[in-house]
Amino acid sequence: MAAAVPLPYRAFRTLMSERGDALHRLGRDGIYDRGRMMAPGGLLLLERMVGMSGLQPGSRVLDLGCGRAQSSCYLASECGCFVTALDLWTPADQRLTCGDESNAKAPSILHLTGDFRRGLPAGSGPFDAVVALQSFHAFGANRAAIRYAARLLRSGGKLVLGQTCFSRRPVLDAPPFNACGGFHTDYATYQTLAWWRDHIESEHQFRTDHAEECSDGDVMWEDHFLYMGERAGWSREFLVNFSWLGEQIRFGRKGGPHLTHLMLSATKL
Repeated sequence: MAAAVPLPYRAFRTLMSERGDALHRLGRDGIYDRGRMMAPGGLLLLERMVGMSGLQPGSRVLDLGCGRAQSSCYLASECGCFVTALDLWTPADQRLTCGDESNAKAPSILHLTGDFRRGLPAGSGPFDAVVALQSFHAFGANRAAIRYAARLLRSGGKLVLGQTCFSRRPVLDAPPFNACGGFHTDYATYQTLAWWRDHIESEHQFRTDHAEECSDGDVMWEDHFLYMGERAGWSREFLVNFSWLGEQIRFGRKGGPHLTHLMLSATKL
């Protein structure tokens, strides 16, 4: 019998299958890669990004901060794209396992290990799209990153982001956001949708086509917290390690600044 959800979190909401085809087809294990390094939203968020990106079979895509390359596998197998998968922290051999699991065609994914800020190998690009799922905040919050993303794209190419943001800027050195389980280095870069839109356009390299705060972006956080708690059997260890996140989500449900998600697509001028 599954462990009961602890009382403080019983009001948290789950994502329903009608919210996205990926969730209906893959289930929560699929969109979250069975809890292996997939952030809130997972492949459900990526599916929505693809829907606003204009990607076509044969499109050349740079997948920035690909992690285990779940997103790269989706772009290759579901969208028919030729993908260059770039990540600094996950070795390429671990990403290839993901490709085997999803039956992605290996020749359609080129795996690179490196830091986007240090540049890609000579000859990379031009790409039809640069896609960043839950990663751009880690390296894109400076103007040099925007200029470099533009250099990698063909004229008319797309920069497509899907990531965590705040509904409005919180006070990060006050409760509950000053307790963050070691993720404090990310919090200052989450920003808001308006900040990211202005930032992307600041170098006059891009025109924003679509920018929205997901209507269920906060639910993605609640569902992911419930999913991870269920996988852990709501163990004492899980609660000790992640109660800080549960309290931040509860704070947002009460009307405070809350963690949510944005989607943004911009065209290179």
